[in-house]
Amino acid sequence: MNQVQRMKSGGMSSVSLFSGCLGMDLGLERAGIVARAFVEKDETCRETIQMNRPGVPCFDDVFSVTGAQLARAVGRVDALVGGPPCQSFSTIGRRGAMRDGRGLAMLEYLRILGEVHPRFFVMENVTGILSAEKDGKPLMPWLLSRFERFGYSVGWWKLNANDYGVPQKRMRVIVIGSLEGRVQMPVPSTKTPPTLHDAIGDLDGDPGECARFGPSLTRFLRMIPEGGDWRSLDARNRKLAMGGAILSSGGLTAFYRRLSYDRPCPTLLTSPTQRATTLCHPRHLRPLSVAEYKRVQGFPDDWRLAGSTTQKYRQLGNAVPVALAEAVGNGVTAIHHTRKTNTV
Repeated sequence: MNQVQRMKSGGMSSVSLFSGCLGMDLGLERAGIVARAFVEKDETCRETIQMNRPGVPCFDDVFSVTGAQLARAVGRVDALVGGPPCQSFSTIGRRGAMRDGRGLAMLEYLRILGEVHPRFFVMENVTGILSAEKDGKPLMPWLLSRFERFGYSVGWWKLNANDYGVPQKRMRVIVIGSLEGRVQMPVPSTKTPPTLHDAIGDLDGDPGECARFGPSLTRFLRMIPEGGDWRSLDARNRKLAMGGAILSSGGLTAFYRRLSYDRPCPTLLTSPTQRATTLCHPRHLRPLSVAEYKRVQGFPDDWRLAGSTTQKYRQLGNAVPVALAEAVGNGVTAIHHTRKTNTV
């Protein structure tokens, strides 16, 4: 089935910036918004894009591509979609916000939005963007004012992917802009939030491609029960496992973490095998596998990923959960279809 055939009746076309391995785009596609051009600087991610969406134009530099180039490649652009690199806004580590190159990518998103001026836009980011600054002032009010200058009605929300049918607690900020009417929050799922077991239980004996824990992690993880972490260790082993980190005042819940089948997965990170970002399988002495990462993020089992095992984890850990993106897309298409109905 080609891309045009995948479009729902009356489907919309989009340009995707900072596309990654296409979590956002796959979800939007399921809602009827199909990406007809991608912009992604990472070579491995571009290979992933080309493997799954062959023949669709893929540009490699958001800083040099122009709105005119994208419009020529796509034709009609109904929506601009993208999550400018989030590391600058992360609450983990040093925060550069708009001062480093990754923060400047936000300005490129705005530039292209102004040049293309589609009927809708969708922007995604980590929650750290809410406390980020530009020139010593909060970033979000400045961003919203820029969107409004372009004529968009704008809504933004801090959403938990688990509320949208994703077996993962993953908080993300979603911003939607519309030239066609008032924007409303994406509608949460009415079903009971899925657990990790719901997503990966049938892969228990056949996880496929998987990283390994080093000896020091394995030593302590074998002592930790399902749903536990470093605090499950006795006092002696706790001190040996944590070392100086035990004196840290920050959050330590991801250290030596063994997941629970009965709860949603915590946020998938770009590496499940580090001491401070451990994602150990509930029952086995191994991290979640690549296939299990795909399940938790909502990708199809046959979704192809380029690169090494490490690169596959990184792509999936950075992705937007597909079901969350689909809910966002349904909100956009609802506005569009309402406008079309009212103008007939």
